[in-house]
Amino acid sequence: MEIKKLDYIDETISVAFNDFLGKCSDYEPYYSNQYNPKFLGYAFFEGDTIISYLGALLINFEKPVTSDLELDEASKNIFEISALTLPEYRNKGCFTKLLGKCISDWQNSSNFIMPLEDEFKDASFVSDYLYSEYLYVLKKEDFVTNQETLSKDSLKIDHYCAFTEDHQHYYLYLSAEDASKSGEALEADENSESSEVYGIEDEDVQILNACFNEEEPAAVINISFEKSYSTIYGVFVDEDKRNLGLGYALLYDCLEEHFSNYDLPLILNVTSTNIPACKLYKKAGFKAASQVNFYAITSPIS
Repeated sequence: MEIKKLDYIDETISVAFNDFLGKCSDYEPYYSNQYNPKFLGYAFFEGDTIISYLGALLINFEKPVTSDLELDEASKNIFEISALTLPEYRNKGCFTKLLGKCISDWQNSSNFIMPLEDEFKDASFVSDYLYSEYLYVLKKEDFVTNQETLSKDSLKIDHYCAFTEDHQHYYLYLSAEDASKSGEALEADENSESSEVYGIEDEDVQILNACFNEEEPAAVINISFEKSYSTIYGVFVDEDKRNLGLGYALLYDCLEEHFSNYDLPLILNVTSTNIPACKLYKKAGFKAASQVNFYAITSPIS
């Protein structure tokens, strides 16, 4: 048996790797078909057969990947580890050997984290619990049932909601008066109704933007569509205008428009460390459908 470091899955091992994946129906670990400086890979070979594989992806993208420098903790690369072993070779130490080799090669410049189920959290290579990642879901019937209650908070801020024709990009703009305040606290009026401008194409959004004398919208939400669900991503509120209810106002408008046109449930991922986002999505009616816990990973004890 032999452990090999893989810069990527090249033509010489692609057949063996695809055969390996075909024998494991669990999930696909991180891998790359071309050179990628943000990727690390190690494979355990028995002859020409891959029996275990470890792939790691750099997740603090602003950092360079280096292995020849002693760096302080704050400057280290952070890699998220994924791994897979053939069923007949599991519980035989293959993964711990791969992990030991990977950490030995990179421990001076990198830290490692990994999502783990509870049954593995006491393993020798597991260090501290770091955070959880939640999958939040909102179904159309749940939104419709609670729509009247949910709408009350969205009406506290006078705003304009614009979205692209394909319903994939939503923008929130303040009124001209509010925009001129440049981040000063907005007076919330519970009796005021939100002003909404719908169906605006991208080029027109720029015109609307200029009319409000704002370089950027105050908040942005993006949606991607799949066959059985839609995913919310890229949610952003201008740093100078946070804690004013703008994120919720745009989110509600987005939900209302989405469920008026589609029956697809909306899903999103959020980490437990992003407390404001967790509160926002719960307030809008999203419920946690699953939870994955991440742990710091150390060199396994032999």
